[in-house]
Amino acid sequence: RGEAMHGMGYSEPQAGSDLAALRTSAVRNGEHWVINGQKIWTTTWWGKYMFLAARTDKDARPPHAGISMFIVPMDAPGVRLVRRLRWMGCEDHVAPIGELSFDHVRVPRENLLGAEGEGFKVAQVRLGPARIHHCMRSIGLCELLIELMMARAAERSAFGRTVIQYDTVQRWIAESRVELEQAR
Repeated sequence: RGEAMHGMGYSEPQAGSDLAALRTSAVRNGEHWVINGQKIWTTTWWGKYMFLAARTDKDARPPHAGISMFIVPMDAPGVRLVRRLRWMGCEDHVAPIGELSFDHVRVPRENLLGAEGEGFKVAQVRLGPARIHHCMRSIGLCELLIELMMARAAERSAFGRTVIQYDTVQRWIAESRVELEQAR
């Protein structure tokens, strides 16, 4: 559609990121799908569209086989930001996250992404790179925190010397560095 997708709607308050436990539903109604449910930890509420996973067959086995993926316009009637969320105590100003509700949201049938019931496959294609992106963000944040820890330890004095001169503080900083390198 020429517009970037700004996020995903997979995780739910009751199910976390377990797509097999997904409760959001999408039911065909004429030339539309009607979507009902909630999503949490989504980076979508500020964008124009989102990818949304919804259950289209509640009896499918295995359970993830009954999931389909949709493109949902964020300005569709019934889409509502419940609350903004923070990640690791921070608000992300580049890709802010939130909890969303979907109350009888109607999307055209052509907004089905891929084949009906193959949403899990579509999600895996998208989630692989997203997981790496989240890891990279976390590692970058930890890198900044180590730098701030070293700067603060170098400028603060206690008992006649800078804090960074104490071997315990040096060990804590070194352990943080080792843990970060292991995470890489």
